[in-house]
Amino acid sequence: MSENSIYMALGEHLQTLTLPPIIEGILWAGYPVDPQPDNYLYAQLLPNAPVTQSVGGTGGQLRGLWQVDVVLLRAPDKGPYEAREVAEAIRQHYAGQKLYRDGRQIIIPSIPTIAPPLIEGAYITVPVTIEYQSPHYEA
Repeated sequence: MSENSIYMALGEHLQTLTLPPIIEGILWAGYPVDPQPDNYLYAQLLPNAPVTQSVGGTGGQLRGLWQVDVVLLRAPDKGPYEAREVAEAIRQHYAGQKLYRDGRQIIIPSIPTIAPPLIEGAYITVPVTIEYQSPHYEA
């Protein structure tokens, strides 16, 4: 349940972001949408190996990446600049946050990173990568 709590906390936080009118919705990895909107955010949790911080193996932290891609259909009024503006809003929304869900604390320890725009066919994608850490203790 720990990673589910992390996923839910990060996703709920994303849903509190006031999205510009250009973004039609949020798509979640693993959940198909039909029809797919032209301009959207695509969110996915990318867990990493946990870190054990005690000799007995009872304490440590869950860690990983929360990636939110800004995906825009290219048009005369929509390009890399507009996608990066949305990406910057996401970065500011997560930077320095401490989130809580199901008794678990989720920390954003570093400033989220914005990758250069990827242009594939008719779409522009700007990935925003958010590192997370969550202390983990077992009795």
